[in-house]
Amino acid sequence: MKQTRLEKNKMEWILLAVLVMLWCVIIGQKEGFHMDELISYEMANAEYTPWILPTRPEGRLERYLEEEVYQDTFSGTLSAFFATAKDVIENRGGSKLATFEKEDFQEPVWISREEFQDYITTTGHDRFRPDSVYFNVITDNHPPLHFMALNLVCSLFSGKFSPILGCIINLLCLLGIAKLLCDLGELLYEKRIVGQAAALLYGTSILGLSTLLLTRMYAMLTLFCVWTAKLVLEKYQSGEFRHHNKLLILATCLGFWTQYFYLLYLIPLAILLVVLLWTEDRKKEILYFVRSMVIAGIIGLAVYPFAIDDVLHSGRGVEALENLGSGAGTLARYGTMLQVLGQELFGDGILAVLALVLLAVLIGYRLWLMKKEGKGIFADAYGKQRMLSAFNKERLLVLLPALIYFLVVVKAIPYLEDRYIMAIGGFAALFVCGTFYRLVGDRLKDGKGRMAMMLILLCAIVGILQSGPNYLYQGYRNQWDKAKEYRNLDCLCVYEGVRYYENLPEFAEYENTLLLTMEELTNRSADERLEKDEELVVLAKRQIDMVELARVLHQKYGFEWSETVETTSPFQDNFVIFRKITGTELW
Repeated sequence: MKQTRLEKNKMEWILLAVLVMLWCVIIGQKEGFHMDELISYEMANAEYTPWILPTRPEGRLERYLEEEVYQDTFSGTLSAFFATAKDVIENRGGSKLATFEKEDFQEPVWISREEFQDYITTTGHDRFRPDSVYFNVITDNHPPLHFMALNLVCSLFSGKFSPILGCIINLLCLLGIAKLLCDLGELLYEKRIVGQAAALLYGTSILGLSTLLLTRMYAMLTLFCVWTAKLVLEKYQSGEFRHHNKLLILATCLGFWTQYFYLLYLIPLAILLVVLLWTEDRKKEILYFVRSMVIAGIIGLAVYPFAIDDVLHSGRGVEALENLGSGAGTLARYGTMLQVLGQELFGDGILAVLALVLLAVLIGYRLWLMKKEGKGIFADAYGKQRMLSAFNKERLLVLLPALIYFLVVVKAIPYLEDRYIMAIGGFAALFVCGTFYRLVGDRLKDGKGRMAMMLILLCAIVGILQSGPNYLYQGYRNQWDKAKEYRNLDCLCVYEGVRYYENLPEFAEYENTLLLTMEELTNRSADERLEKDEELVVLAKRQIDMVELARVLHQKYGFEWSETVETTSPFQDNFVIFRKITGTELW
């Protein structure tokens, strides 16, 4: 009896199910957010308000919609919308929308609990609003697809805010990546076990788990890179470039709309494919492939033309181009990021080191056998030609662009952080498992080869689990709960830079919050709320001089340092309750 696809790959589905259960457990441990994660929620959910500004809590377009478009009835809102559209078409720059101004306040203003909730959750008008997301990201340096997906998920859980919401997208992406790695293992090595081992290694690695936990576009970016690699490889193997290109065009557009770094994998992949097809005298297939890429490029730019300005003229784009042109510190950058990649793929425990040592010994053993048998790099001219067989070309086609991605990205990035190399995590795992299989697996019977591969993976996985993934921010839940405990009070947040973004979940709990720097507090004019409040939560970022802060609050508003609230926040914030002084002077 012929086996069904499910029966044939039963162990693979069990593997994927186990990975999903592991990922759910890991997601459940996430308590806080990287600052950029909260920017993701704001870009996705704050209606026409791309940035939180202490002097302008509400965006210009959001205010216009509230005052001029939104009415008590649906028909009234629809009528006002069409009237606005007609005015814009007829008067363009002179239209009421174009000339509508929302002035900034001279000083930071108090922002209510409801306004902060509107920033990071979806309620009312901002549910299912890809148009608002599109508007918001125009001011950012990223394309809109991930933020639109985040808005969709948050809209399904209207009014709710949790670290789990962003991780839902990442979990689905990692599941797709794991399945694609299984497929690539079969396509590249004719052994699905290679892809399954790569999926297991990637899915349990620090790099894979960190990709799962970071609510940014990198899980989605990785998915589209791996999917594109599989689609191109299948076409290269089958020779079918003339027809059935819709999925390739779709994957290319989706990758482009997710993160511009996608191009750093796609372009080397496309160039290498063209070179291989040219050397094999498959020139018509080159034309069909180029046609597909041109169509994808036209669609991609037609939907999001702001990409050109983002790459060539934005601050981040110009900085990346300047970094690419600079040779300063290049070797140090590569060394640092190679170390990050190695540690996050294998962990840094003793068992992970043993796994790498064992892999190195096996490589040495295989090289010795090659020399003894006159094969591989030690072969004669005919043998070396065989070494450059179709299978090796296909591995080169998929894996070399990942190496080029690493070399270019590490030169261009502003910070040496793991998120910038997350896109090649799956390829790195596939390379490691494929290399191990080529060294040992194909020389042993299937059972022994499987056992040897599992031994390497077991050592690596145990080493990884000793370290734990990034982006959990464990301990933040305690500070978040404290904010809920004091939710009837106002909060004064004193910060440097824009570090207040780290605490947005807390600000959505307090009655009102004032965001300002130490200098702004010192020079602040009369504040009716501070003068009226008898009790106040002060959240000061770790760089703030608390003695000076207490002095200013006492002299200007009569507050006294009353209670230090102990928290386990990873941000090391100062959480202090101040109360009004009666009758005595502190300073």
